[in-house]
Amino acid sequence: MTGAVRTRTRPLLVLLFAAYLVVLVWLVVWKLHTPFIADGTGTIKLIPFVRTADAGSSSPREVLGNIGVFVPFGVYFGLLGRRWWTSLAVIALTSAALEATQFVLGVGVTDITDVITNTTGGALGLLLAGLVGRRAGAALCVVGTTIAAVALLAYLAEPMRPISPL
Repeated sequence: MTGAVRTRTRPLLVLLFAAYLVVLVWLVVWKLHTPFIADGTGTIKLIPFVRTADAGSSSPREVLGNIGVFVPFGVYFGLLGRRWWTSLAVIALTSAALEATQFVLGVGVTDITDVITNTTGGALGLLLAGLVGRRAGAALCVVGTTIAAVALLAYLAEPMRPISPL
């Protein structure tokens, strides 16, 4: 467990990571809207970064957003002492599972671009965790998760507006 956080910090990081994962699922699958299941299945886009007959190309904003939302995944895994290749595999599989969930629920486009950019974000998070060290990384997680929680609470203070299924 090289680079793992101390035993007393670990439960806090696990709790914060769990909270992050709940928000991540809600963000990726339902885009922070009221959860729903559509009639039928979604669309699959297997050609990365370009427009297809069924889906548009990925905008730079979307690509950067996908990278950004998965950076914490890598930071948490890096701080919790997982090996980088195991962490990267879990990040990629989690992203693929979230994309598959969108397809099954019919709530969005299952896009290979998202899997690539999400995994890139997780890899950057792993690198960041390795560069900043245990103590600074744990502080980064606490501060980052707190800021995200405040932003989410501000968002939730607005009335929920369901989106129509695709």
